[in-house]
Amino acid sequence: MKIPSKLSLSLLSIAVLWGGWLHCPADGNDFGCRSLRFKRSEGECAPQRYVFKEIYLPMGKELMTHDCRYECFMESNCLSVNIGPPNETGFRLCQLSNFDHTQHREDKEIRKGFILWASENSCTSTPCLHDSTCLNGYTDKRYICLCPDNYTGENCEKDRNECIDNSHDCHAKAVCNNTEGSFTCSCTEGYQGNGRNCTGEIHRYS
Repeated sequence: MKIPSKLSLSLLSIAVLWGGWLHCPADGNDFGCRSLRFKRSEGECAPQRYVFKEIYLPMGKELMTHDCRYECFMESNCLSVNIGPPNETGFRLCQLSNFDHTQHREDKEIRKGFILWASENSCTSTPCLHDSTCLNGYTDKRYICLCPDNYTGENCEKDRNECIDNSHDCHAKAVCNNTEGSFTCSCTEGYQGNGRNCTGEIHRYS
């Protein structure tokens, strides 16, 4: 499953409910709806090492906050926003970050005039197995796992049987044997090779 770097801006259904954001693409996708709930951090802080994008947006206290969180919401790897004080041109700095409300507490840098809004991150408990990728805010569980090719299941907990679903690359004259997280190929009797390639029938003479 391909990881979206940015959610589509076309045909969106977006709702702001109880301090959270809900987004459901009208044209549908593999991930379904995404919801994020932001919590405002106490004090003036803005973790910098997790910032991956900066935007300057027009000033306006409540509108500005919502605009910055909207920008975060549209980036699949964004978990928090740092909102800076207004500058002389009437704009505020909006920093998008993958910092969440529980991780890296020691990294909360004090920055005067900044406000940190961090979302709840359901991926913190590492529910996704076998080196899969966890995306926060999707499905009723509030996360979705992107499994590697050789695993399946909600948390990528199930070994994929490539021999049964015919996704293996064994030669037509080979036998596929499923293994945990992979598979092996063995040439059938009378043929030789590594299983991916089985050459010429071996003629036996009595």
